[in-house]
Amino acid sequence: MVEHLYRYPEERERLLHVLKTPREETRDEDVVRYIEEFRSKGALTAVVNKIEKEAELALNYSILHQFPKLKGVLNDLVEVILGPIKHVMIM
Repeated sequence: MVEHLYRYPEERERLLHVLKTPREETRDEDVVRYIEEFRSKGALTAVVNKIEKEAELALNYSILHQFPKLKGVLNDLVEVILGPIKHVMIM
């Protein structure tokens, strides 16, 4: 959402309206429309690219070569953190 609003600040009020609506009153079609907008207007791809870049930077940090066990722990941590969004990252 943040990336989408960064790109399209004019949509702030419309998105806030949906976010402020109680969950039980939120229409499924509004949620689906925003998911599709995040995809089609590039926000989702931009965020996925940023996440992948940061994960790669962390995993390739030069000092980690001196500490292979720590690198393994970091790799496991990145997998745990990215696990819930893995289906989105394979685009």
